[in-house]
Amino acid sequence: MSAPFPTSKTKRGGYNRHEVDSFLELARRSYDGVAAEDEQIRAADLRLTSFSLQRKGYAVRYVDAALDRLEDVFFEREKREALRTYGQDAWLNALDAQAKELRNRLESERGYRFKRAPMFASGYDRRAVDLCLDRILIYLNGHAPLTAVEVRDTVFPTQHRGYSEDQVDAFLDAVVSFILASR
Repeated sequence: MSAPFPTSKTKRGGYNRHEVDSFLELARRSYDGVAAEDEQIRAADLRLTSFSLQRKGYAVRYVDAALDRLEDVFFEREKREALRTYGQDAWLNALDAQAKELRNRLESERGYRFKRAPMFASGYDRRAVDLCLDRILIYLNGHAPLTAVEVRDTVFPTQHRGYSEDQVDAFLDAVVSFILASR
């Protein structure tokens, strides 16, 4: 049987092959509806999944791209189910509430939109994050398109006492969810 992904050629290695294969099998069973209730995977779980690295593991970029596509598929199914269960009005109201919550953060003063990293630690470069957030605000105001892939692929340089990486990452996850929900 051939491997589902190419192996990494870098010194750092790639994702642990067994972990990836096991997770993808669980995702398949979950999508097919045959996974146990406590094993069910949702779209948000796919974004939070991580794997350990190993020599000659699966190439990271190929696995990450597959997880992004899986997240899109799982999210679309969850959206259809929510629309069927609660109706389009409830879905649109929830989407509007989510947009308002995102705007609250985006309309904060530049340089102060997130908590800063501790005194002797690094965080995301505040200026780079603020530029990204400005771009997201333009999208929310309907002036330019933005895709989930663009947000997922965003990488920030670090700086001393930059923005808290956890807060920024959580916010960008919420933006991805909003983009997927509003398609």
